Amino acid sequence: MRSVLLLSIVSLCSLEAQEGTAFFEQTIRPILSANCLACHSEKSQTSGLSLETRESVLKGGNRGATVEPGNLDESTLIQAVRQTGKLKMPPGRKLKPEEISALEKWVASGLPMAAGVAKSKRPGADYWAFRSPVKASLPAVKDTGWSKNAIDRFILAIGSRKPEAVCGSPARNSAEASASRFDGLATDS
Repeated sequence: MRSVLLLSIVSLCSLEAQEGTAFFEQTIRPILSANCLACHSEKSQTSGLSLETRESVLKGGNRGATVEPGNLDESTLIQAVRQTGKLKMPPGRKLKPEEISALEKWVASGLPMAAGVAKSKRPGADYWAFRSPVKASLPAVKDTGWSKNAIDRFILAIGSRKPEAVCGSPARNSAEASASRFDGLATDS
């Protein structure tokens, strides 16, 4: 009996998620595309705001959080499209009442979106320079006596991947090499 009840609850939640995603794709995305995304997309983030992904909608823009899922009165997006506060969107005109109502329903239901739209898809978002640094482990080297620090170990490891005819062996300490080179030049005057 409990397993049937649990299965019913899971199925109901899954059905609600599917309905929410369908509602977003059929109703909300066209509203955002026609009225908002020209200025508030990943490419052109006017006021630092993008409405293309759930992540970016929740993050908000220069004015702070854009929406409070489930809380219409605290959502800047809803206040802007209702045109009840200082911010009035879209500029110069008002959305149709059914479009405002659809956006209110979307925010009230927790901003359901398709899984593919949940993450940022800004070009270059996964570029190496935007990732957090990860400490590399020191490479294993044969000649541990030569390396004085971690950088030496990396240099020696890179050199050991190339044929010895190209790289040869590591050079001696520069102070030793300089001293032996200038030994015969010293004169007593």
